[in-house]
Amino acid sequence: MSVVALPRVRVEPLDQEDLDMAAVFLLKVWRDTYRRTLPRRIVEERSTGYFRDYLKKRASTCRLAWLGDRLVGLATTQQNCVDDLWVAPRFRRRGIGTALLEAATGGLRERGYQYAQAGCEDFNDSAMAFFDRAGWDCIGGDSITLTPGYRVNAMVFSRRLPGTVEGVGRAGD
Repeated sequence: MSVVALPRVRVEPLDQEDLDMAAVFLLKVWRDTYRRTLPRRIVEERSTGYFRDYLKKRASTCRLAWLGDRLVGLATTQQNCVDDLWVAPRFRRRGIGTALLEAATGGLRERGYQYAQAGCEDFNDSAMAFFDRAGWDCIGGDSITLTPGYRVNAMVFSRRLPGTVEGVGRAGD
């Protein structure tokens, strides 16, 4: 019996030629996450076009995770926040989320931030556990309306970025 080595995860910036594939990926993972929580009509309103436009606006800070030629994860940032961190369910617990988070926070550190923040809804147990295992501190939550009549707690996580020094960084952030 021979052992076949699995490809290593590689994280790369979003390339415009991968925008449509990334939008399809994000739609699938987003729907998988929210289909049990949001009303069906809300989940079905989101489309590949919606996520294509969403990612196009964040293209400069979007990172994609690949195993071979398979797209398995995606992360975006804005200011000092990791806005999106999505890994295909069947590829979770393989270091892909960690690799994406490192790439995303590395970009934040390069832009001069000392701390990063990220969030998820309180019903997203896998995301909550991921940030906890990664050493992020839950610093609070806000009640938000996901859809009329449906409120959840949006949890906020924070972490000092490795390699930063107290008192050094972007003023006012």
